[in-house]
Amino acid sequence: MSVVICEEISGVILAGGLARRMGGIEKALVEFRGETLLSHVIKRVQPQVKTLYLNVNKKLEQYQKFNLSILEDEKKGFLGPLAGILTAFNKIETHYLLVVPCDAPFVSLNLAETLFKEMQYQNALGAVVHDGERLQPTFLLLHKQLRNDLEIYLNNGQRSIELWLERHLIAKVDFSSQLDDFISFNTFEELNLNATKY
Repeated sequence: MSVVICEEISGVILAGGLARRMGGIEKALVEFRGETLLSHVIKRVQPQVKTLYLNVNKKLEQYQKFNLSILEDEKKGFLGPLAGILTAFNKIETHYLLVVPCDAPFVSLNLAETLFKEMQYQNALGAVVHDGERLQPTFLLLHKQLRNDLEIYLNNGQRSIELWLERHLIAKVDFSSQLDDFISFNTFEELNLNATKY
């Protein structure tokens, strides 16, 4: 990946949700192939960005060992991924923010570069992964210019990341040839089924 592109991008791993379908545990800390899900994501994303942040909202002390800057949602109440994104926008010094979830251990090694190039090509304010069937809205590259609109959106009580993206020119980037890169786990059943599959 181009060093120039990397220097323009900060990253945030979203791990601030409640993981209700896993009983409210810290999903990022669930073990997968001998390491936490979060460890897998960090290894794959950190080389793609200048600075990597971690968005968490509870049990913050358990995340200190990962040696990332921890960002707790500025807007309280577990408002979803957009709250984590806004918090990251308020922290980063780069023009672009790469967003990934904490439960995608195979996340693409060329995610940032591919999204960046398509975003530039379309003169868009962001880029989102499309897997050939649907959007994967928590795999994103966003320009910091979107920060103010996102704050207004959240202040108006809106939470949907898909509806917020529709308000802007966001490039939909075809990753249908890399479907496995965006496998994520919402239940223990999914985790166990995929532990040896890929």
